[in-house]
Amino acid sequence: MADLIAQADDGPGRWRRPLQRGQAVLMGRQQCQWSVPWDTQISRRHAELYWNGESLRVTRLPSATNPIFFRGSAVEQCELTPGQHFVIGRTTFTLTQSQVDATLQMPDPTREQLFSRQRLGEIRFRDAERRLAIVTELPAMIQDAATDQELFIRVLNVLFGGIVQAASAAVVTVAGPAGSTKATAEGLDIKVLHWDRRLNQEGDFLPSQRLLRSAANKQQTVLHIWEGDSPATEMTLLRAAQDWAFACPLPPVGNQTLVLYISGTLPMQQQADAPDTIASNLQEDIKYAELVANILGSLLSLRHLQNRQASLRSFFSPVVLDALQDTTPEELFRPRECEVSILFCDLRGFSAASQRMAHDLLQLLQRVSEALGVTTRHILKQRGVVGDFHGDATMGFWGWPLPQADRVRRACQTAIDIHRQFRDMSADPLSPLHGFQLGLGIASGIAVAGQIGTQDQVKVTAFGPVVNLAARLETMNRQLGTSILIDGATARSLELEQHELQQAPEQIEPDQPQLGQEPQPDPPPQPFRIRHLGKVLPVGLLEPVEVCEVLPPYPASPLTDQDLETFAAGLSHFQNGQWEAAYESLHRVPAADRAKDMLTMLITQHNRQAPPHWDGIIRLPQK
Repeated sequence: MADLIAQADDGPGRWRRPLQRGQAVLMGRQQCQWSVPWDTQISRRHAELYWNGESLRVTRLPSATNPIFFRGSAVEQCELTPGQHFVIGRTTFTLTQSQVDATLQMPDPTREQLFSRQRLGEIRFRDAERRLAIVTELPAMIQDAATDQELFIRVLNVLFGGIVQAASAAVVTVAGPAGSTKATAEGLDIKVLHWDRRLNQEGDFLPSQRLLRSAANKQQTVLHIWEGDSPATEMTLLRAAQDWAFACPLPPVGNQTLVLYISGTLPMQQQADAPDTIASNLQEDIKYAELVANILGSLLSLRHLQNRQASLRSFFSPVVLDALQDTTPEELFRPRECEVSILFCDLRGFSAASQRMAHDLLQLLQRVSEALGVTTRHILKQRGVVGDFHGDATMGFWGWPLPQADRVRRACQTAIDIHRQFRDMSADPLSPLHGFQLGLGIASGIAVAGQIGTQDQVKVTAFGPVVNLAARLETMNRQLGTSILIDGATARSLELEQHELQQAPEQIEPDQPQLGQEPQPDPPPQPFRIRHLGKVLPVGLLEPVEVCEVLPPYPASPLTDQDLETFAAGLSHFQNGQWEAAYESLHRVPAADRAKDMLTMLITQHNRQAPPHWDGIIRLPQK
């Protein structure tokens, strides 16, 4: 593989970047794919680089102020082969070509030594101020690095800055078999993510696979020392003398372990030292590498978690992501019984639109996606969980993964908000939801929630009779002329909660203010109104269902509170078999209300006389 190495002539600026065959790269001081921020003589966008597999073409951009020097002359364009270089400003760019591979062909080390964190903690830096000044820049480097490649370049610069004896350094990933965080001889997968040398020397980079495996498996820093007449390797620049390398693992992330690999040669005066002396002289460098590894590992884990959460946000509710902070996914998603409120939302008019738009299915998909987007946004806004999509229907639920005392109110608020937005968008001829309507059903009770499914396919959802009931309530809207139906358990919970809000303690009556206090305002209007529609027996069920409707306050709903009282009186007469009185009461409800139509239709069909043995239950003829 070919790399381009940038090296400042009079400062610490440096990087090594791999070249991709057939890919053009823009290089400059900033606002480019490859930046050289340390050299002010390089323009923001200075040159285009193109590697064809054999040579590197460098072209000066029109925006570049200073020239490109190649072979001592200023040029607009040049072609480099490995080993050649060009200069811009105070920076030299060298093209090099090296093979990178973790090898087992290393000779056995003279000495292998493990360094525990406890032992390293007892070591004191003799130049602590200089090293800490370098390593404290690492968090900002990670935050600013747009890619992993950029991050690894900066990490190696930190290692070279703090370990003056290091000749080579690399970031290596060691992955074990699927589902394992350990690397084994059989399942070892080693990949050099980035490497560099302190000096621009040619030669392959061949880190010791044995050393990497040992450090990854033991999760400790491991030092290898070679001495004597061992064969030379480009990894440590051995020259028939003692040389060394150590591998420092980061905490595992996923099923792989990152390892910092540092190697070097010994000065001439130390080449005759015993391995114990060499190891002792490297202790401060090893502790520094451990410090870099710990900081890097912690910040990478945090970034990994943030990236995972970002990727999960399209799949899981924020309430699920919050719960994942305090437990494992296995424990959180384990199916369990809990008190939930289930909401079903179905898109009406979809079948007819499918027939009309059979020639333009992409536009139809866009309209359905917009509709599902409206429902899911409101479910997530109220900290619900999107359980499933059933064609053009959405299911959401509350009460899992953590109990929610206000789950009923949140479910009903979601239904009100969805219905309001759909009503407005459906009335707009330019809206993608024009002509569509919604039916919503809510039921509350015990369900099994969590990761549910077969061995081949699982999903996070809820299961149980209460889920089926919410779906049936949604379909009843068509026959009852309503938009939002809830069961009796949901209605009672909502009525109790709203009653408690009205009975808040220390409420002062307006006509009896305390001395020195202003009269307290009336309680705020109830956010929902509940209308009981009676007991209904749908087709396929053995027991009747207590059905109620959720309405927003007047005038968001055309029915006043007096209208609802009139309907309640008519329903009472209807259930008691007093159908003549029921008919008269229901006819005083505004004609815009369709919920009374089924009752008046039944009464009319029976000549305003309740049938014999009337039990007050409305039997629906179809689903």
